[in-house]
Amino acid sequence: MLFNPSSDYASRITATLLVSLLLVSAAPATETDGLVVKDLHYGEVLFQFYQQDYFTALTHLAAYRELNHVSHHEAEAELLQGGLMLSWGQHEEAGRIFERLLAETDDPYIRNRTWFYLAKVRYQRGYLDAAERAFESISAPLPEELEAERYNLLARIYLDQGRYADAAQLLTDWEGETVWATYARYNLGVALVRMGELDAGAVLLNRVGTMQTAGSDREELQGLRDRANVALGFAYLQSELEGEAK
Repeated sequence: MLFNPSSDYASRITATLLVSLLLVSAAPATETDGLVVKDLHYGEVLFQFYQQDYFTALTHLAAYRELNHVSHHEAEAELLQGGLMLSWGQHEEAGRIFERLLAETDDPYIRNRTWFYLAKVRYQRGYLDAAERAFESISAPLPEELEAERYNLLARIYLDQGRYADAAQLLTDWEGETVWATYARYNLGVALVRMGELDAGAVLLNRVGTMQTAGSDREELQGLRDRANVALGFAYLQSELEGEAK
């Protein structure tokens, strides 16, 4: 009742996935140079990507890879294709792509991101132990948004497994400044309540439940604020604190 793993992060996951894949697919040559695109067809896919026409980007990318038109970007293109398929809910095909990449690619930059997305595939399919092992296979810190998501998804795995102390420890140790920090406070509050530490958990859930929301994340954070209040209300009811629950 306190934690709904099926609906908490849908919009955040998709947005983070697409932005981070773009960073992988078009890395700067130096700190000051522009994007390096060696294949014209790959540049056209990235143009569709920038326009947020993800279906066209996916279909064109699949065709160009079949015709060997993106040979200078093969690993990045395959990772991008897998990520786009994951965002469209094609978990099995995306998983096969990520597993193939891990078998064929030695580049740690690609491998770490591939482990990240493979972990997400496994988590979304309910393979918690396999998802945890995939997250633990990441050998270096990821970009800020991905690293924050990794911490929160790993905490959700612990919560789903009933490992509330592990989730609380993980989220206590993590310091983030993105919107994921709000998710971390929510998850940590849930973990503390489930450990029987109602007062400490209530402080965090109340902080989320009374936060002000604005900007592009407003609707998402309003939904999280409502869930925090529902979670806190149920926690009070279970402790027979009807007044606080109301």
